Amino acid sequence: MIYIYRLTSILKFGKHKGKTIKDVAEGDVFYIDWNLRENDSFTIDYEVEKYIEELKGVGKSPGLSVYGKMRIDDKFNSMDADESGLIV
Repeated sequence: MIYIYRLTSILKFGKHKGKTIKDVAEGDVFYIDWNLRENDSFTIDYEVEKYIEELKGVGKSPGLSVYGKMRIDDKFNSMDADESGLIV
């Protein structure tokens, strides 16, 4: 199962447990990028990806790595036609 995180999703694991994805994106985008690359059940929706790119545009974030972005697409493409990701 792939969990799809939104800006308002609250992390239930790791060092940012209890924080929203938005808060983590603003303070530690590397953690989101690491999870995209290393955690097969973790991905983000387009709204989160867009928000991170907006932060990058105003110098508040380094943005996602190229590999992290590729993993988003890979995970969505790997879902079977009748399997949807669990939006948290």
